[in-house]
Amino acid sequence: MDGGRRVGADRAAPLRAALKRLVGTTFSFEAIFALYLYSNALKYISPFPFPVDETLVFAALAALVGTFIVLRQGIYRPALELLALILIFLGWVLVTWSWSPSRVLAKAYMTAYLTLDLFSVIAAGFVIAPSRERIARLFLWTSVWAIVIAAYGSWLYLNYGFIMFYKDFAFGGRAYLRWGYGVAFGAVVLFAITIFSRFLSGKQLVAGAFLVLCTYFVFVSGSRGALLGFALGCLILLLGSGRFWRAGRLQVTTSQVIAFLVLLIAAGYVTWMVIEGTTTQSIGRFVKLFRQAEDPSVILSANRFSYYAFALKAWLQAPILGNGLGSFSILYGNREIVGTQPHNAFLEILAEYGLVGLVLFLSVLGYVFGRVRRSGMQRDPMMLTLMAMFAVQFVNAMVARELSGQMGLFTMLGLLIAAPALARTAAHSPADGPSRALPAAVGSPPFWVRWQA
Repeated sequence: MDGGRRVGADRAAPLRAALKRLVGTTFSFEAIFALYLYSNALKYISPFPFPVDETLVFAALAALVGTFIVLRQGIYRPALELLALILIFLGWVLVTWSWSPSRVLAKAYMTAYLTLDLFSVIAAGFVIAPSRERIARLFLWTSVWAIVIAAYGSWLYLNYGFIMFYKDFAFGGRAYLRWGYGVAFGAVVLFAITIFSRFLSGKQLVAGAFLVLCTYFVFVSGSRGALLGFALGCLILLLGSGRFWRAGRLQVTTSQVIAFLVLLIAAGYVTWMVIEGTTTQSIGRFVKLFRQAEDPSVILSANRFSYYAFALKAWLQAPILGNGLGSFSILYGNREIVGTQPHNAFLEILAEYGLVGLVLFLSVLGYVFGRVRRSGMQRDPMMLTLMAMFAVQFVNAMVARELSGQMGLFTMLGLLIAAPALARTAAHSPADGPSRALPAAVGSPPFWVRWQA
């Protein structure tokens, strides 16, 4: 009888372990933090029933849980050093407010810097970055919300056409941008799982199917930056996923070969669509941008080329100290309008914060990627995925939005500080559980590339 009970208990153990992981993932800090990151995109699907802004609600809840976690696990030193550098940069931004002509946008920008952006880097750096398992859980949740948005957005597109003009989105600005970047952010995780999983395994097939859905939506969303960021992220994953030549042998896997061929086919198909004049919304807006670049009168209208040229002109007026926080809009059009900004983070920093601001911001980037380089984790699947996700958010900052309020970008700065912790735990990661979503070793090479040079 005792033996029978032991056998029954042994059979139930895997189920209990799986249930424990499910509950732990569902009610984790990462689940709350992912809701915080995606709240502005998810409200277009179903508004949250909160009396205040939903982003602040999830931020407050994440701050409460995150404080408990930090008190229990201790302070992650690289995150503290990163925070110091960012505070120095934000301190200079605050100083430039004293000579800025802006009175409306400057206040809004500074508020976003000191609340959403600062919280993003603190939560990501102090809570998530020190733990490989927490990073994997965040990967899972970003994938989940990307799939939800892609499914709903694709349904809207098939039924109502271009979602930029969908009538129910009039209340909240450019939903297609939030959805496009949100889906691209999670889609690069699905791409990583697809190429790093065992060939034709269940994990690879499921991730690949969801990847197709997300890729389709990125193509039809109308967001050029999201498409560019997604392509860049996938390229980083492919090129960094292994040493292609080692000991005279081509080191690629079947999944990587297939992914590379798919990218080539996609590039060829996009080229054919452009030549034939039959394009998706995202590609069509790229074509429009190229045509604007060829128009000699384009500089006279409000568009990116006009913004770029004026940003350089504004920087030359105050090259060292800049014109001050939020000054671009009032200098450009003699009035303060949301959306009138250089659409490029470096040009924005030069025009508003000067060379001093640019040096301070580059010091932040230099510290982060210096940590990644010194850790030797550039080829770790988890670090590669983080760098691909950073690429999506960096493209957003370089072509779409102002630097303030870039919750995703500041989150990725905090997460990239995970490099030392990943190096420390790489050899001791568990054989199962969430951290194995991206295995440390990829599958065996396909038979047709097992030759000697």
